[in-house]
Amino acid sequence: MSRVRFTEDFDYKPKKSITVAYLAGMEKTVKRECAAQAIAAGKAVSLDGNKRTRDHGETEITSPAVDGTAAESPREEDNGSGDS
Repeated sequence: MSRVRFTEDFDYKPKKSITVAYLAGMEKTVKRECAAQAIAAGKAVSLDGNKRTRDHGETEITSPAVDGTAAESPREEDNGSGDS
């Protein structure tokens, strides 16, 4: 699956008897074949580059809690010395 934004109206025909119509301005997740055809026709742009994705389509999420590194505090701790 691929995420695209349709820049112009596009008709995708997965089979002879089926037509899926996409309107300009729509942002959709579509089959890779549909995305490739629409992009090749100049009627869509890929949005997949906006996220890091794994090979099987899941979004990779990294955060301090997940990868084991501790986040630094944005402020310094007051050590109680009274020096300002």
